[in-house]
Amino acid sequence: MLYVLDAFNREEEQKTHIIWETAKSFEGTPEICDKLLCYMRIGAKKYKIPEGVTTLCFESFVDEEGDWFDCDAVSLELPASLTKIEDNAFLFTEFKSVRLAPGNKSFIVKKGGLYTADGKRLIYILAKDGNQEFQVEEGTELIDAGVFDRGGTIHIPASVKRFGTVRICDGQGLKLLASKGSCAERFAQKMGFDFEPIDV
Repeated sequence: MLYVLDAFNREEEQKTHIIWETAKSFEGTPEICDKLLCYMRIGAKKYKIPEGVTTLCFESFVDEEGDWFDCDAVSLELPASLTKIEDNAFLFTEFKSVRLAPGNKSFIVKKGGLYTADGKRLIYILAKDGNQEFQVEEGTELIDAGVFDRGGTIHIPASVKRFGTVRICDGQGLKLLASKGSCAERFAQKMGFDFEPIDV
């Protein structure tokens, strides 16, 4: 079942628009849980995803009308219940910090990146002021496409074998650094991204 929560706080001039999907039925007020399709608190600087949410879906922080600029939040807290984050879930966001609630065993935040707990998938790079430069951890095998939407310089180890499906990225201001002949070089050529070969 699909649920929608729309609210407006006049005091804080904050609009809330949340859409989620669950097989659960509720008596009274429905609980935000399971698959989170859209989470918008326009004007809020901090987002805290409710406990009970298990999945962040594709473009979770973009409303269904495609208003890309509504997510002003710079910090995000993910619940212990969260076990799945779809590719491009973080598209068009500028989170400078991501915190995991105690008990979350599915993800880790390490050196400015959000990864799956096994370290094999890079989901998100935290936003920085000024020049964005990031070193992908050795052992990473998959990089989500949403990682590339803000540009910057990204150092990619030879362990990376796959990339997510790029939804929107013009490649301006983006440079990939990796070994010559790597999967990253082929990906850069395919997408038209700047590439610089490095010794690893």
